[in-house]
Amino acid sequence: MSKELEIKIIALGKAILEGSKKRELHILSPLGFVDKLLESSLNNAELKIALFRFVDVMPSLKNSKEIVSHLEEYFLEIAKKSNIIKLIIKLSKLPILREIVSTLAKTQINSISKKFILGESPTEALYKLAKLKTKNRKYTVDLLGEAALSGAESEEYFFRYKELIKILSANSQIKGDNEDSPVNISIKLSSLYESTNPLNFEQSVLKLSEKLSSLFRLVKESKGTAFVDMEDSSLVDITLAVVKNVLTKEEFSNYKKFGIVLQAYLKRTEKDLDNILDWIKNERKTQIQIRLVKGAYWDTEFMSSISNGWDCPVFIEKTHSDFNYEKLSYKLLNNTKYVYPAFASHNIRSLSNAICIASELKLEKHDFEIQTLYGMGEEFKDELVARGFSVREYAPVGKMLPGMAYLVRRLLENTANEGFLRRVSFDKISDLDELLKAPSIYNLAHDLESNNKEFNLVKNNGNNDNS
Repeated sequence: MSKELEIKIIALGKAILEGSKKRELHILSPLGFVDKLLESSLNNAELKIALFRFVDVMPSLKNSKEIVSHLEEYFLEIAKKSNIIKLIIKLSKLPILREIVSTLAKTQINSISKKFILGESPTEALYKLAKLKTKNRKYTVDLLGEAALSGAESEEYFFRYKELIKILSANSQIKGDNEDSPVNISIKLSSLYESTNPLNFEQSVLKLSEKLSSLFRLVKESKGTAFVDMEDSSLVDITLAVVKNVLTKEEFSNYKKFGIVLQAYLKRTEKDLDNILDWIKNERKTQIQIRLVKGAYWDTEFMSSISNGWDCPVFIEKTHSDFNYEKLSYKLLNNTKYVYPAFASHNIRSLSNAICIASELKLEKHDFEIQTLYGMGEEFKDELVARGFSVREYAPVGKMLPGMAYLVRRLLENTANEGFLRRVSFDKISDLDELLKAPSIYNLAHDLESNNKEFNLVKNNGNNDNS
């Protein structure tokens, strides 16, 4: 990267951050209050862990007695150091106050969930989707839930996706000004077939291709857009095979509004992108959309590889994921004839890099888009929209219980010490040059060699402290 381009990236990043500061949420606003609640947990690791454990278990608690019991269990040690929490636990033991404490706890957890989740059903979510439109933001709707574990569960997910398409298509009030259709969804393949597994590769590809074709058919009829989400690394080959299988069918071969997600934290992703580009150039010959993300399952990938004695599929250092994200961004922007890039990140450095590369390549703002998570980074989204960029939010819909895995991941991202949003919004770092510097100034191969040694040391010692 040239020195001149690096200067432009840092300058743009500073301008976006400075503009974002003027849009900071007030503590008296609902989202501002929840932000402050999350911020208060950051300075106390014990409080943070207790809060997230409580959030995780809350939907399964049946009554006030169970809620108060878990509240005491999770926060008992913290109560020894906090008079406020000690008082809350003491009051919760009084039968006359148990219901009040229980109700307050549920109210706070619901406030947190509403920050990140649109609603329990697509119909309930329509109001918030319409509100996004008033802010000149777009969306892609995700149905909350993890992999289907039974045939009945996979059929239920399949039905829910069809209902989602139908409901979105019928509501013109959420139609974007520059879009043909209000239908824009993200699909998890593992939810569509209960036996999705690399050991069942051929059958997985066959069954998932059938289900995905049916959903894509409905999306195409509505002139909408659909992304296939990338899940854990064991499903990458299945996901790529299914997408290629479906998008080479004659009925979809000329439709440009289907896409796939790629994860920059996977070491294999650059080869996967090269393979996809070759496939488009030589077989499909029609543009597809690619959403580039960092990846949301790092802890699972890392610990699974340790426990099973496998090579680690993800970059161990966050800076290497960031480095790879910029490398992949450049490749995507150099191939806009074949792909429509969507840069999904809350890292202003990563986004500024993509924007500046696009400018260097003389691309227009409509040649790519920026994607973010619903409920995070409100200020910088407004700033990017004001600068004329297309911003789309990944907007989850679903019930609290199946949505807890998603919600806890979002909470962890929102409060991670290395996370960009945490460093900007909570630490108020003043050294923007340090915050926006290039993610790696070293040779990546050399760094990977060092990290592989570190990974093997952790694996051989059975020490999980670095996770």
